[in-house]
Amino acid sequence: MPQSKKDLKKSQHKKDAAEGFDRTQKKDAKPTATCTICKVTIVTTKKNIEIKQHAEAKHPKNSFQECFPGETHE
Repeated sequence: MPQSKKDLKKSQHKKDAAEGFDRTQKKDAKPTATCTICKVTIVTTKKNIEIKQHAEAKHPKNSFQECFPGETHE
């Protein structure tokens, strides 16, 4: 009698666990930047629009480099 998909997946997971493969790790960790002033962590994109907006909106008296040292924006 053929096994169900659920049983096949469960047996594959057991086999992987026995070999030491960890399924709890995330595949793609998203890059983040942390504001040094307020310590908020923001997920960034290629152009870093989110951190630029944060620096302008939340900390207008401080420069972008004071908020996110080492980061660049366009």
